Amino acid sequence: MYIEIKPRRGRNDRLYIFNFKDQEDADGYIDNWLALAEENQFNEFKDIFLKLKNRIDGKYATENSQLSGLLFEDEFAAFTTDIIFLSKLVSLQKDIIQTEMVSYIFNDEKEDNE
Repeated sequence: MYIEIKPRRGRNDRLYIFNFKDQEDADGYIDNWLALAEENQFNEFKDIFLKLKNRIDGKYATENSQLSGLLFEDEFAAFTTDIIFLSKLVSLQKDIIQTEMVSYIFNDEKEDNE
């Protein structure tokens, strides 16, 4: 998957084209992000990916891709903001889990020594 930016005809903004090599590539990319959004109850992000999923066809496909989907400029801005937020959220969750695991290990060792 790669993203291509194209100017819109007769407008002052752009289209953000997501190019996928095939249906499996598109499904994998979108389904992974949808699952992460669902897991974190992040409905705004989920809505953006559902829009992208509904717009997948061959209209903007290139010689390197069979399928493409698009987001408009405002949707892509929300997409990038949401990805940053979601990435930080997942990173924070991993840090909390690691801290809890370390705490558990040290408490368990402490009890063994007593």
